[in-house]
Amino acid sequence: MLLHGKPGCGKSAIAVHVAKRLVATGRFRSVYVNLGGTTHRPKTVRAVIEEVLTSLGEDVASIPSSDGARQAMYRRVLSAYPTLLLLDDAGKDQNLAALLPGARTPVVITARTKFSHIVELVPRRIDVMTEAEASDLLIHLSGREPGTLLREQVVELATQVGCLPLALVIVSAILRRRTTTSASALARELRDESTRLSKLRTSEDLDLRSALSVSVAALTDAEAEVFRRWGVVNASTLPDAVARRLSPRDAESSRAALDGLFECQLIDALSGDRWGMHDLIRLYALEEGSHEPPAARLALQKEILTAYGVEALGKRRVLVGHRDWAWDSNSLDVEGLPLAAQREVPEDGREETAAPAAPPFPVMRIQSVTVDSRVMEAVEHQRGVLSWFMAEQNTIDLLLALAGELRLIEPLCDVTLSRDSVWSLLGNHQARVQPLEVAAELAKEAGLRERGAVLTYALGNAYRHMGRPVDAMRSLVESEDLLAAQGNRRGTAHAVTQQGHVLRESRNRDEAWRRYEHAADLMAAADPGLGLSEVQSNLSILLKEEGDLDGAEEMAREALRRAETTQNPTLSSLKEYGWIMSNLGAVLGRRGRVLEAQDAHSSSLQAFVLVNNRIGQGHALRNAGVSASRLGDPRRGEELLKLSLHVFSLVGYRDGEVKALFSLAQTSRKQGHPLRAAAYVWRAARRRHPAGRSKNLRRTPTPLRGRVAAPAIGQHPPSSDMRGLDSM
Repeated sequence: MLLHGKPGCGKSAIAVHVAKRLVATGRFRSVYVNLGGTTHRPKTVRAVIEEVLTSLGEDVASIPSSDGARQAMYRRVLSAYPTLLLLDDAGKDQNLAALLPGARTPVVITARTKFSHIVELVPRRIDVMTEAEASDLLIHLSGREPGTLLREQVVELATQVGCLPLALVIVSAILRRRTTTSASALARELRDESTRLSKLRTSEDLDLRSALSVSVAALTDAEAEVFRRWGVVNASTLPDAVARRLSPRDAESSRAALDGLFECQLIDALSGDRWGMHDLIRLYALEEGSHEPPAARLALQKEILTAYGVEALGKRRVLVGHRDWAWDSNSLDVEGLPLAAQREVPEDGREETAAPAAPPFPVMRIQSVTVDSRVMEAVEHQRGVLSWFMAEQNTIDLLLALAGELRLIEPLCDVTLSRDSVWSLLGNHQARVQPLEVAAELAKEAGLRERGAVLTYALGNAYRHMGRPVDAMRSLVESEDLLAAQGNRRGTAHAVTQQGHVLRESRNRDEAWRRYEHAADLMAAADPGLGLSEVQSNLSILLKEEGDLDGAEEMAREALRRAETTQNPTLSSLKEYGWIMSNLGAVLGRRGRVLEAQDAHSSSLQAFVLVNNRIGQGHALRNAGVSASRLGDPRRGEELLKLSLHVFSLVGYRDGEVKALFSLAQTSRKQGHPLRAAAYVWRAARRRHPAGRSKNLRRTPTPLRGRVAAPAIGQHPPSSDMRGLDSM
């Protein structure tokens, strides 16, 4: 058996523990040999065989001088009595195959490499501990009285050392020696990454930096170069395409160097075609990288940031669908959605990309949504990309900070925009605003017109979902001007459509209608398929709100027909299908055709679940709850409405929360619970007007935000039209 793992993960301790337990049974004798594979003078096969034979009582003079006779005696002596052979610290250049004595003699080998070429070995990877295991070990080894170490402080200590067993042993030794030092005080000392490795040392035998230096010293020149340059970037994880840029050599040499670091357990192969480095190893790489010349460090940082920006921008395509209007009219052509033929396939030995966790509510499946099989493949790919972004959050934050420090505006904008796609998809609009504000301003200062326009549009969208209509209109009108100046019709139409949303939500329906009509004209020229169906769906919503249910249903069905006949359906079309079905279901419910409405809401919910659209899921659940109440099942309706409120609360969508609360109030009245209904109305008032109560609650079943004055199409809104609206 081969126990392999990164430096300091406790391979030798586990092997010795196993040997002691086997010897205690009385059925085995044991022989321990330190091969010294990671030292400057590893033992030869002849020396190891001689050490084993002499430890078993053989006279040195009786050991043959020829290699063949010596190995024959080695196997004969070991097989004479059940013997456990423990070969510790094997090096990657040592001839382990010559030391395997035969099937009757169990062998346990510890190494930092996997020795994949020796088929007789059964590999067992020893990894870092879990937080719970690491905390228990620290408490056990610290020697402190039970209850004197708070669990939260111990968890912080374990996290700071990456739950690496050797580091945990060192930390516990420090706690034993410094009896007056609390766990929280030691945790504060270790927070400084620049001194953390220096503090993780108690003696020559317990020195983390020495343990890491032994592994790095055994690397080839090419591997050591990539290791140092990783430290220059100082990232916890890197996509494979970006990591290959760490080597200045050709692609084949770069790949070989990464594979060598992986074989030596200094980096890990992660899901989604990514490499990762343990934090303590990263800190050692950072020290090694500090010896690189300043000019070389700066050049490498620029190259990696640019490569990462391109990688993240490519991932963004998958999240937004192939109808990514953002780059329609410029040199950054990222049109097209990667489907099955273009999917990234993990290489052998990599973990499969895990799908994100299921939504925290049941999915009704009354009616199936018929979609193209390629769309389903794209849905699965999207989930993998979403997992990629979530796993890359630490690296993204670090690289954005580095890009800002180095004033590398293009990669900063690309990574910001890509991350914004994730937060928008998950409904976390609060997290979107500050990075978008910074990136949009930097893009404008640097003259990056295309990026500036798209970032400004995204900022307006975030403002809208946060309930800031004044800021939303200002950003959206500005993005409309920028996109129109670039000749990007689809982008201009999207900006105008978003303005219509803001105006409609602010009860300025006349101007909202004009905005939607203008967007329809732009879409008819740029995207007569899916884009036009989206605008028609918005017009249908306006007709429904004005009470024209005949016109609303006709417009909604026309939008549905146009969406269903769209060629090359994508994630965008599936999402739009969800919104159209949601609106159609609401219209049918108003007309008393509740069963048809329920089917439409079910289809809408399925579509939103497939594309991970949280706000859409909340709307579909709310509509389904209202329909269930109308069908005479208020209890089921209340359950669905509570789920809707839960989803809206998770993403911080205040308008959705208010609508769900009002619907819950109406359902409670139908069930004969006036006090509960009043409580829901009160909560809705608090969500709509956090500073105080709303007037005329009974006459306003939908939330009012004030009336946003609409500027002329294509013109910036005068500040006087917007004054004071945030407080209304």
